Amino acid sequence: MQVTIIIPSLNSPIIDQVLLKVQQQSAWDNVGELLIVGKDNLGLLQENERIKLIDTDQPVSAPKARNIGIQAASHDLLLFLDSDCLPEPTWLEEHLKAHTAGYQVVGGGVLPEGENYWRLSYNLTLFHEFYTTAPPGPRQYLPTLNLSVQRQVIETVGLLNEALARGQDIEWTARMKGAGYMPYF
Repeated sequence: MQVTIIIPSLNSPIIDQVLLKVQQQSAWDNVGELLIVGKDNLGLLQENERIKLIDTDQPVSAPKARNIGIQAASHDLLLFLDSDCLPEPTWLEEHLKAHTAGYQVVGGGVLPEGENYWRLSYNLTLFHEFYTTAPPGPRQYLPTLNLSVQRQVIETVGLLNEALARGQDIEWTARMKGAGYMPYF
């Protein structure tokens, strides 16, 4: 099963570390392409035959970057990762297992971290339902920071709503649920 990984990035200071963690995945051979959408003014990206920067010329919102990535993706399984998330070694393998088991919308767990009190507090309150310690199962919605979706689901429900100031991922995955595609954590 080949996958396109889409990472929205606006000059992420750790994008090189994120890409290294992705390339160290136990299922890296299943990655057909990795698309970073946005800006890399820091020059941390090393493009190759699988890793491509889609330079947006100007800064764009995360949902717009994700939509650009969706439209450019070559594969039927799309995996979204935020540019400040460092995936665990079996992250990709676990997403693929869930899709092989028949789930079409899959969210992965989060280990909340923060370099300061406010950042940590933000992560703890925002993602408390999606910690890696949470039990697997259906959810009402999922965040896009660690989400994989079959292309047919997106073709049914449409792209992310770029007009929303916040909560585009909640609205998008709730729309998926409403169309009969149960988000699975």
